[in-house]
Amino acid sequence: MTYQPHVSQGIYRTFIPDKFVSMDFATTWGCGQAFKKDRMFGGDNRSYTMPTRSAPYDGVSSKTSVALNINWENSAPYKIQWVKEVGTTRLYENYKLIDSATASSDGIKIIDVSTTSAYAQARIDHKVANPYCIAGAITYNVMFRWYRNGTFEGSSYLSV
Repeated sequence: MTYQPHVSQGIYRTFIPDKFVSMDFATTWGCGQAFKKDRMFGGDNRSYTMPTRSAPYDGVSSKTSVALNINWENSAPYKIQWVKEVGTTRLYENYKLIDSATASSDGIKIIDVSTTSAYAQARIDHKVANPYCIAGAITYNVMFRWYRNGTFEGSSYLSV
């Protein structure tokens, strides 16, 4: 194995594969839609995809997206750069768009950052809620580790 000449990247996206997600009775109450009929949220209408060369700016629909980049050509301290994004939540009635809102990205934090000339790590601590709902959130914690020899490791756990 040889040193990576330029950059290493990791990207973590959350998405809803369905085009629409119907609300059950409890969800209508918890998401400000009580006594409303035929309400649903829009999903991302996609399956798993590999990031393209233009990631994270590739326009792939996601609920949240975090991309981290380590440039091995930079001089020490080999800073990790990162981009976070929260997608728009769309509210539908009878499959017609009636409202949209975007949650804050403040719940996405990068912690435990460490870099050397041959190794880098960063942890994503993530908690982003649906902007319409008072309970629940997309919550996870993932550690990215890059080795300049080309090895990449990602380990995570979901929490409730």
